[in-house]
Amino acid sequence: MPNPIRDFFDSLAPKWDSRATDNLSTLETIFKRIGITHGERILDLACGTGVVTGLLHQLSKAPVHGIDLSPKMIEIAKAKYADEKDISFESGDFLELPPKIYDLIVIYNASPHFTDMKKLSSVLASNLASGGRFLILHSVSKEAINAHHQGMDRALFRDLSPIATEFLPFEEDFTLLLGEDEPDHYLILGRKK
Repeated sequence: MPNPIRDFFDSLAPKWDSRATDNLSTLETIFKRIGITHGERILDLACGTGVVTGLLHQLSKAPVHGIDLSPKMIEIAKAKYADEKDISFESGDFLELPPKIYDLIVIYNASPHFTDMKKLSSVLASNLASGGRFLILHSVSKEAINAHHQGMDRALFRDLSPIATEFLPFEEDFTLLLGEDEPDHYLILGRKK
């Protein structure tokens, strides 16, 4: 069945890593600040080619699983981490997959491509342990993200909103622990109620 978001990211997969401008030391600082601890079960949701998957594993010292809608992104991620027995990947629609339980679900540089935020909140909650957290993180500002998507097919994304507005669909299932809308990053951290 055609899926415009999957097809779009499949087309970008071969060049994805060469275009990456992620500052892993800055991301590591943010991950440490939000309190990733040893032993946490982590899902790297919309993981793409696994840009941050290895860093999440390094901090948790536990198995990390990545899920992405794009099979071509997952092929690349699996090849990159072929020697890592504690890192695994699967291609699929997270919103339709059977729940698995995690302590932390990270959505890095991908949240505008989730268009049904209420459903995302519900599925995140069903995949998190009691007191589990989710993190939405972008390595640039909200304005930069929204500008980046200008001119693209609106079926592929939605604009990011200020933190208070963006968190509204999550309020029934989560408590907002931290929200940062800064010139160099955008972050929402929620804890399951």
